Amino acid sequence: MKTFQYFQPEYVSEFQCDGSKCDARCCKGWTITIDAATYKKYSRIKPKSKAKEIISRMKFDSEQGMYVIQLKEDTSCPFLTENKLCSLQLEYGEEILSQTCSTYPRRTHKIGNFFERSLTLTCPAAAELILFNSEPMKFEFVEVPDKIHSKHGRIQITKLPVKEHDADLIREVQITMITVLQERTLSIDQRLILLGLFLDRLQEYQTEKQSKEILLQLIAGYRSKEFLSGEAVHLTEHFAFDAQKFMTFMIKFISHTLDCLKTEDGRKFLVKFEETLGIKPDENNQVYIPENMCSQTFD
Repeated sequence: MKTFQYFQPEYVSEFQCDGSKCDARCCKGWTITIDAATYKKYSRIKPKSKAKEIISRMKFDSEQGMYVIQLKEDTSCPFLTENKLCSLQLEYGEEILSQTCSTYPRRTHKIGNFFERSLTLTCPAAAELILFNSEPMKFEFVEVPDKIHSKHGRIQITKLPVKEHDADLIREVQITMITVLQERTLSIDQRLILLGLFLDRLQEYQTEKQSKEILLQLIAGYRSKEFLSGEAVHLTEHFAFDAQKFMTFMIKFISHTLDCLKTEDGRKFLVKFEETLGIKPDENNQVYIPENMCSQTFD
């Protein structure tokens, strides 16, 4: 059986949909598309009366060129049960789900012949798994069978506009960024500074149209254990990290983002952010951070 190798954080394999955590927000308030293959599958369900009942909940959207589910007055999916579960999946199994419903919140990107997969933070259950995991993020390669990977399978692939000969370089850059961020001999401050220095140098080399060999040398240098345990420490000594400004910015950013999403359920993540750091903005959205916190090192 033909398989494809995917690179992904381990949290992708650990993810399980749990509508009780997010009030099944992926099943209401937004357009739920139904691909042609799934619509055909629904129309063939036995008895015919059941098939007719299911497809009567859908209409063809000429702008998108596919069918969409007609939502109820409260903008929820008509197939959503009181327990926040999908009635179609409960009755017919996971195989009955459309491509949209079976893949969300997973996102797959194709870079050259390389595939990488992650979860989108728009799913509260995924966001909780990603942002509040106490363990360092780990990555893995997984074998995905063709029946899932293929055009009519259960993975929606976004092809990034990357030239074939640049794909390997992009992958090496990604691995280097991960390596720097996971170097636990350095504080989080040092790692972020080092990452910024690497990206600045990379941009500088690209602007100067340096050869691929020179870029790979830069990448290899930032990935070497000798560099990370030696020179990297001295490089970051010349930079100061302003914890108060950073925390203030992050709280404003998260608060603004949640205001844009207009979801009260999502605000629990802002509360969690405040509880974890032990800080809270005042009525002017300003943050006071004790000096001892500014000097702490966070992993």
